[in-house]
Amino acid sequence: MSQTKLAQALGITYQQVQKYENGRTRVSASRLQAIANALEVPLTSFFEYSSARDDSSGARLDTGRSMGAFVASPMGIALNRAFARITDG
Repeated sequence: MSQTKLAQALGITYQQVQKYENGRTRVSASRLQAIANALEVPLTSFFEYSSARDDSSGARLDTGRSMGAFVASPMGIALNRAFARITDG
């Protein structure tokens, strides 16, 4: 998908998409979800090959898989339900 088509799907300019791609602008969680939806890929696909490190131990983290496991866990489900009950914008 071109930057222009992605930008149109997101309702932003292609320049903003370029800024996201080049790392000049941070991508919010909601925008990242919108990008995943536009590209028709799961959100975790952005994290599967993460080279993030846990600062406390230096251990390599597999962010996508651990995030998916957390979201599917009872605690993750409870957290999502709690967030959904928040009414104060």
